[in-house]
Amino acid sequence: MFLETTLLKKLPNVTPKRVRRTLPYYPRPWRPVGRDQIICVADSFLELNAQKNSIYIPKKDIDTKILGADPNLFEILTYTLENIGYKYNDNEKFIDFIVMHIKLCMETKFPHIEDIAKLTGIPTWTLKRRLSSYNTSFSVLLEKTQKELSPPYLLDANLSISEVAYKLGYSDISSFSKAFQRWYGISPKQWISQQP
Repeated sequence: MFLETTLLKKLPNVTPKRVRRTLPYYPRPWRPVGRDQIICVADSFLELNAQKNSIYIPKKDIDTKILGADPNLFEILTYTLENIGYKYNDNEKFIDFIVMHIKLCMETKFPHIEDIAKLTGIPTWTLKRRLSSYNTSFSVLLEKTQKELSPPYLLDANLSISEVAYKLGYSDISSFSKAFQRWYGISPKQWISQQP
């Protein structure tokens, strides 16, 4: 009941058509019963002793902008909905979801595909297959992320070039310098010297 209470407090314009809970039957009109308060909002009602919990939200309320929406949580929820059968056709969202987890993992250690699979809850082989279906691979996304993160890391006065190389997963400065040269056409030292 806590979930329904919280949801209805956060979304005052949303009136669930049915909320199903497995509780003893209470006749209408419903009254608070102990800690589990039963809620009746407008024309909404609770269907007790149902086989599953669900909240039905009118279509007109779906597009209502939610104050304090969290885009990261949205990504996680979108992925979860896909896993339970909800069809979400935006391929870029899945790729962005994986890149977001690569960046999160890079904060503490260099990520391998097994780390990202564990972090996202996707089996490694499924992750490889899904990325392949989007015409990309984990190594391509990892290199894209390394390229994207290298300039801000180089601008960090607390990090030397060797620390940046290590943080991005390179075993030595020369490997990182070659990759940086390939991406930006100049060496990391030259790039740093050109920054204001």
